[in-house]
Amino acid sequence: MSTHSSDARAAAVEQLGALPLPVGPTFEGHQPAAQALVGLTEMFGHLPMSDVILRAAPREIVLRPPSPDAFEQWRAALQITPDSVSLRAFGGCAWLQADGVFQGVAVHMSVHDLPLTEEQAETPPAPPVPGAGLSQGPAGAEEGAAL
Repeated sequence: MSTHSSDARAAAVEQLGALPLPVGPTFEGHQPAAQALVGLTEMFGHLPMSDVILRAAPREIVLRPPSPDAFEQWRAALQITPDSVSLRAFGGCAWLQADGVFQGVAVHMSVHDLPLTEEQAETPPAPPVPGAGLSQGPAGAEEGAAL
């Protein structure tokens, strides 16, 4: 961070009644993901709209395409292999997810609210792979099993 931005921040804090400076990570932590997001819009602006979440820790872009077709277009554009896509289920909900990297920033993609076939709904979930680190599912679910 430059001295100028430190001085500007100090002046802004003084104007706001001397509020304390934040302890820990600051909003600047989003900069790498924000720059990668700009790159995504420049390179892939023609792809379907997706919801986007920027995470500072870990540095990550979360893309939530609106449909499996849109998910597939994004997967192909980001050169994520089809083998990297997993169908996950938790609590009667199913979703597709895949992970990649764009401009040095992790990209996590998922499309939710997928219908399960009767066979999938009745199949017990496979146990998670140790060390696989499952991402959050819908509504904050922290577990998921591959189908």
